Order: sequence, then structure tokens, then C-alpha cells
Amino acid sequence: VWERLISPNVLALTTSAVGKAQFRFLKRFVKTVNMCLDMDGPGRQGVLSFIEYNADYFNIRNIKYPSLRKGDKDLGDLWKRWGDEKFRKYFLNNWR
Repeated sequence: VWERLISPNVLALTTSAVGKAQFRFLKRFVKTVNMCLDMDGPGRQGVLSFIEYNADYFNIRNIKYPSLRKGDKDLGDLWKRWGDEKFRKYFLNNWR
């Protein structure tokens, strides 16, 4: 969803941590990392851990988003409730 609606430069994670190969790629090619992980405990901890250990290498942005209903925890939940246009407007106005 993020790649299609917000920015084409996306590195998707399957866990709440950046892998070694992904880190090497980021370190080689980017200066700013926009972290937008799930809003649950592991997602938040993954962002904080990445910031703690990598703030010397990157400008890191911790992107948060609202939980509209109890149980919502990821971007997919938000997108399903808001749809394309509202989702796009929210993040374009709040993440840069």
C-alpha cells in the first residue's frame, strides 16, 4: 500500500527487525530511513531498537499512525478503513 500510494522507495520487512543484508543495502544507498512498522509492541520495539543502534548511520523517522478500532495494528487495517485517498493525504501531510 505504501509503495503504491506514498513513495516508490520501499524496503518491506517481514519481521520487526532489519536483516543484515537489508542493513548493508540501506547503509550503502540511503541517508534517511522512514520506519513505519506495526503499532503493536513488537513493531514499536523494532523501530526503537533500529533507532538506538543505527542513529549514527541514518536520519531515522519514526512514522506513527492512528489506530481507528481496537485490534487495528498495521497499515493494512488503516488503509482498509480509510481507502486510498484519505490514506495518501494523511501520510503525505504527516511523514515528510
